[in-house]
Amino acid sequence: MTKLLDVVISGLNSQADAFATELESPEPEGLESFRRPLEMYSFLLLWILTSAETVAGQKTAATTRENSRGRQSKSKQNAATKDQHQPWDYTPQLQTAFDVMCKMLKLKLAKLWTITSEKDSFVRFNNTLSGGLTF
Repeated sequence: MTKLLDVVISGLNSQADAFATELESPEPEGLESFRRPLEMYSFLLLWILTSAETVAGQKTAATTRENSRGRQSKSKQNAATKDQHQPWDYTPQLQTAFDVMCKMLKLKLAKLWTITSEKDSFVRFNNTLSGGLTF
């Protein structure tokens, strides 16, 4: 999952950089070609992070239930520990993901999403992802 999240963050970052470069050019052309990839990468990033949070919450609840069942012998505890998979820790990548999303929200999105309702939907979607940050 770490590599998948890295790929999505990298793709979104490169699309945001390319969109920013195109916006700075004297005659921006082809801005519409950035719309779909930005939407797709944003959705994938939201989906991965939401899934990771859900799974982490379920594992925490399961661990709490297992610990409350009573004492086990040390051999059973060691066997149970070896059988469990290490949970995926996505927290180191959160800062990078939030930085990319903040960079995207600072762009002139009105040039890409000309209809206010579409722009509002995209910004609301990304605000949900970045924890409700406002600019």
